[in-house]
Amino acid sequence: MVESVVPMEEVLATVAHGREAWKIEAFTFVSEARAIGTRVIREEDCVGHFKNGFPKVLPGALTLEMLCQVGVYTALKKFPGQVAILGNFSGRPLAPIFPGDELQMRVELLEWKGRKGKARGEAFVRGLKVFEAGLEFRVVRPEILQRPHAKPLEAAA
Repeated sequence: MVESVVPMEEVLATVAHGREAWKIEAFTFVSEARAIGTRVIREEDCVGHFKNGFPKVLPGALTLEMLCQVGVYTALKKFPGQVAILGNFSGRPLAPIFPGDELQMRVELLEWKGRKGKARGEAFVRGLKVFEAGLEFRVVRPEILQRPHAKPLEAAA
């Protein structure tokens, strides 16, 4: 597969996220299992993480969410019409991320077993790795999100 930029309208038409929740500004496929998402970090992304007087930094949870979003869209290329949800994760910040930084998120799908997948995510600012994560996804039918307590996720897959 040749590296290709994906229009954001195509991405948003594929994922279950609403535009308000979607944080990725640009998306590039590198291969079937690898993708890159980018976002320039804004002041409002960092508001409320630390009290006044401390520098504004991007919360690690938001970095993890953006890595998951890159992984979710990449996974859904294998499962059109489905919904990918985060099953498990581990994340490790390596350096602070500040407003104005262009964050590049690289995700690689490592393995799939049925509807479950594992991925590795890394985030970079100016070539420096600032965050790394292990991600696990589960792909389910969209109707499971309409009745979240009707069936356990295992039964819904």
